[in-house]
Amino acid sequence: YLFKLKNLNCQGICTDGEYIYSGTGTTVYKYNILTKAETSATFDSGYYGSNNGMTYNPNDGYIYTATSTSGKGVGVIKASDLTHVQFIDVKDGNNTSLAPTQIAYDRKNNRYILGISANYYIYDDEFNYVSSFSSTHGGTHQDLETDGTYIYKCRSGVSGRGIIAVIDMTR
Repeated sequence: YLFKLKNLNCQGICTDGEYIYSGTGTTVYKYNILTKAETSATFDSGYYGSNNGMTYNPNDGYIYTATSTSGKGVGVIKASDLTHVQFIDVKDGNNTSLAPTQIAYDRKNNRYILGISANYYIYDDEFNYVSSFSSTHGGTHQDLETDGTYIYKCRSGVSGRGIIAVIDMTR
């Protein structure tokens, strides 16, 4: 099944099971999976950074984006109507603002995993810092996903090919 997105510069992508959401730094697109009908919302230039990472939380109906911008590290968008809710200034264990490029909602443990390169930060469901760790692997770090035990990380530019790194969070 192919689904051709109008947004050819898609950075982040997530789904709630009924819609596919994709984004760039200025626009978030919403596609109905069955009808392919499109809705979009455009924000000020760079409002959401690159939207390299996007995730959906079914508990609150919000899309969370990794903005790549310190001081407003996570953007929150209401999925039902694509309105901006807020920015969250995510901080590490030293209370330093972060500029994450990757984000995933961990449904199993009701928490968020944020990534910057090969560094991972774990937050509770209200974005309070819990812990962090690093993993050594090369290439350009793209988005990530999690099942609660492992992080699945897209990497490009590794020996001329892309790979998926699997990182065990229980180690």
